[in-house]
Amino acid sequence: MTKNYVLGLDIGTTSAKAVLFQKNGRVVSENENAYPVYHPNPSWVEQDPVEIEKAALSAIAGAVQKSGINKEDILCVGISSAMHSLICINEQHEAISPSITWADGRSVDQTNRLKETIGKDIFLQTGTPIHPMSPLTKLIWMKETGYQPYINAAKFISIKEYLLLKWFGTYIVDYAVASASGLFNIHTFQWEDTALAAAGISSDQLSKPVPSTEICQGLEVELADKLNLPQDIPFVIGSSDGPLANLGIGAINPGDVALTIGTSGAIRQMASKPETDELQEIFCYGVTENLWIMGGPTNNGGIVFQWLKDVLGEKEVEQALANGTSAYDLLTNHAKGVKPGAEGLLFLPFLNGERAPYWDANARGSFIGLTLSHKKEHMIRAGLEGVIFSMYSIGQALERLAGEPTQIFASGGFARSPLWLQIVADMFGQDVHVPVSHQSSAWGAAWFGLYALGEVPSLSAIKEHIPMSSTIVPNANHHALYQELYQTYSELYFSLKPHFQTLAAFQRGSSVK
Repeated sequence: MTKNYVLGLDIGTTSAKAVLFQKNGRVVSENENAYPVYHPNPSWVEQDPVEIEKAALSAIAGAVQKSGINKEDILCVGISSAMHSLICINEQHEAISPSITWADGRSVDQTNRLKETIGKDIFLQTGTPIHPMSPLTKLIWMKETGYQPYINAAKFISIKEYLLLKWFGTYIVDYAVASASGLFNIHTFQWEDTALAAAGISSDQLSKPVPSTEICQGLEVELADKLNLPQDIPFVIGSSDGPLANLGIGAINPGDVALTIGTSGAIRQMASKPETDELQEIFCYGVTENLWIMGGPTNNGGIVFQWLKDVLGEKEVEQALANGTSAYDLLTNHAKGVKPGAEGLLFLPFLNGERAPYWDANARGSFIGLTLSHKKEHMIRAGLEGVIFSMYSIGQALERLAGEPTQIFASGGFARSPLWLQIVADMFGQDVHVPVSHQSSAWGAAWFGLYALGEVPSLSAIKEHIPMSSTIVPNANHHALYQELYQTYSELYFSLKPHFQTLAAFQRGSSVK
């Protein structure tokens, strides 16, 4: 029997998404289940791994059920996951800590001290910037504060590893998720001794690094029934969401740049060799033994739009909901009426600190240039532009190491906004290519599954199986305007940086000196 379908599971920051594809890349069905985020202390960001597993189970079962196809027609499941999560596991293979996410900021002090000592050396070996997002700095925090789950832990794993442990009883981790831990050497593809020593752990307490084509098979009967899948269906370990988004959108050749904005955002480019430098502005993670991904993430993507909605759109949101209209569409329509540049209003979008290219957890958001003539619509437009200015600044750092982009591909939830896509095209001064499906990480995971099973000849062959929706063409006049404004934008962070630490300390309830 010919099997014509493949399933991609994407474990994201706020939800688990399962997408069922035909082998040509057409989406058959999809199902998404959200899970909460907890903040037990200021700057702590945690999730319950049990809740995430339940959401993943339900997402897969729902996608299969919605499709109406025979589950026996599904070739395999490929897995994508967000990076930088950390869970402490005991000898009984149970989670004894929450899943601490990339957004957690408890290790700011440890990060700053590491930067002042051996941080640069660790970065050059691991490609992971020294920042509170990484499991490395979280582990140092655990060690220094006597965090009880750390003391009692037998293993330290990510959320994807947790699912594989629960479903297949194995401790394995793909190269990209391992790379994002700050504990993995991207030159040797082994755990990095210097980082392990700083974290106070041994390599035995981490999973076995394996290629993205590693296959797990043999579900228990009860679990297979919950998933609505055959017992013997292959699960291919896949990779992290970043490289899989590049793969799933076709940005795999030199010069192909993927720009993704979901809750957070990132701009990335594949490379045939690892590149790091002492400026430490961008990451470099291993994907396969001959493929690396370079780029930078921003903490502040769609979350900025959500904040704008919550703060500026209360009455409009109520009205939109009453009329069955999307609140986001309503706010975007407000911003459409404002000319590019928001009449001289700039927004630094650092509402959640910032990662690339500054790696500054103390960075804070700011409106610059406010006047009495500015209204709500100007603030919305400046907010959307500020996110793209941030992405552009990361792109400048990436271009320095990876070369000038030749094609830009857009993915993530923001790709459904024509206005936001036009801002990208205008700011970068290049065409922006948009796929039909915005679930690029899930399609990348599914393709890795097909590749692992020998169903497709190569990773790059995916380019022929990505249905594209549109190409957004830049406006030359708008590009010139954005280039001029960027000169001011790029200097604002450094002008305000001395004050961010004071404000951040005040917000954390610390003493202000």
